[in-house]
Amino acid sequence: MKRQPTTARAAYQQRREQIDDQLAQLKVALRDHRARAAKHPDDWGYPGDLAYFAEVLGQALTFLGAAPKKGDAS
Repeated sequence: MKRQPTTARAAYQQRREQIDDQLAQLKVALRDHRARAAKHPDDWGYPGDLAYFAEVLGQALTFLGAAPKKGDAS
């Protein structure tokens, strides 16, 4: 169990490491998702999954002050 940070700097670093870990997991999960989708090319659920995920990522980017790229649905 991680120790609670006692400074804003330490809390930021801890959260940043958590997000970096999650991003690495996300890359693996997306690779696995692609492999499952390839086995079911006519299943619209897989593109639906990605549409939802793109929306959530767009919200996170907006929250962080990043402008959506041209052509993004978010």
